[in-house]
Amino acid sequence: MRRVLVTAAASGIGRNVAEAFVEAGDCVHVCDIDEAELEKLEGVGTTVADVADPDDVDRLFTEAAETLGGLDVLVNN
Repeated sequence: MRRVLVTAAASGIGRNVAEAFVEAGDCVHVCDIDEAELEKLEGVGTTVADVADPDDVDRLFTEAAETLGGLDVLVNN
């Protein structure tokens, strides 16, 4: 089981990648600026964040690492 962080995961490729990791049995944390779409994802930890904002990125990595107990995989979508 891997601990995975996927950025821009509310829709499209990011969402599909996150769902594939969940289906594979991995622990997944996702982020996006679209809170409403993030809430529709099941079986993942979520953080509303804009990866263009350095403060949001710091908060994202802190939350993801705390939620997952560390990180093994980053999908920077």
